[in-house]
Amino acid sequence: MQIEPRRRYTAGEHTTTAIAIPVRPAEDATWIYSVKAAAWLGLDAADLADTSLVIDLWIEVSDDPAGLVGWRRVVTCGSWRGGRLNRAGGPRVPRVGVSAAAWKNTLRFARVGWQQSRTAFASVQGELTNITYDKRTARSVAIDSGSAAQGEAAGDTLTVSVVTAAGTDLLVIGVENYRGGLADVVSAVSATHNLDATTSLATTQHGASNDERSTILRRVAPDIGTFDVVITPVDPADSTELTAAILAFSGVDQTTPFGTAQTAAPDGVTSTTLTIVRGADDMVVSICGWYDQTVTVGGDLTQRVLNDNGASFQSIVLGTSVVDASIASTYSWAASENPGHIAVNINAAAGGAVIKNTHPWPLGMELGMGLRMPGSSG
Repeated sequence: MQIEPRRRYTAGEHTTTAIAIPVRPAEDATWIYSVKAAAWLGLDAADLADTSLVIDLWIEVSDDPAGLVGWRRVVTCGSWRGGRLNRAGGPRVPRVGVSAAAWKNTLRFARVGWQQSRTAFASVQGELTNITYDKRTARSVAIDSGSAAQGEAAGDTLTVSVVTAAGTDLLVIGVENYRGGLADVVSAVSATHNLDATTSLATTQHGASNDERSTILRRVAPDIGTFDVVITPVDPADSTELTAAILAFSGVDQTTPFGTAQTAAPDGVTSTTLTIVRGADDMVVSICGWYDQTVTVGGDLTQRVLNDNGASFQSIVLGTSVVDASIASTYSWAASENPGHIAVNINAAAGGAVIKNTHPWPLGMELGMGLRMPGSSG
């Protein structure tokens, strides 16, 4: 449904009028647990194709009974640039979604905000997709087993195809980076998933000459489907080998997905162990990078992705565990090694809810017919 009609907006920041979101309890529920909504900008074809047009899009909510003050941003799509294509090959439109927890039967107001780099014609559309109630069951972190992927490449770029299934809300990318025997400097790496940037969670430089680096990168709420993960060093001159192990997860807290990561980079050892405290319903994930031996994954870990290249290339392994409250993340070798080791707890989302209505049209009409209050439309 249309929230704001097509009109000419100048460069700068704009917001739509406020929309009352109706949150009525179901007959068998005591309060609303969450509301999910989506909003997107409709742009002219020329603007969608113009790479000079950059737009930041977000959704704001307010607790104010009149929906006039107290606005806070709850979700953003980051920077959108014209000329990008979606998975079907068409223009990729600026779009965001939001799920606000614990609304508890109170009227809340939502509006869409955006900032554009130049004057363009735009309209704003939105949809209330579903409401969930408090018939909650315990959620726990789970592995999207079909997502397991690995790859290696010489030089300064590594591309790995990854499958993410419906329900996936976290992608973990383990990377081992080698500089070819040049001591003391080995560049950090960055990665994208379907052209969206990932975030570096933890990294450790290792090897007797500090010419190797192990890194965990993450993407919260990744796009669903089959897409490329592209890994590059920050400084391409500081890389001759890139190796990756990738896995996706569901049931992950979207605000604070991780605990505090631990790292280790010992020289001349036959094993390395990091101990991580695991919360209820959480999961520990761990990676280790090394060279030229067969690794044994031990302690409390279960091996999930192994990329063992022996003496021909750097190697990396990814393991997980849910066995107890204190996880021993252990890797060992028959002879001396100089590994890079990272372990961290993945935090489970709050208790899930039974979805009482997932059909968008009645709720979409409800959104459109809700009380509309004056906003600060530009």
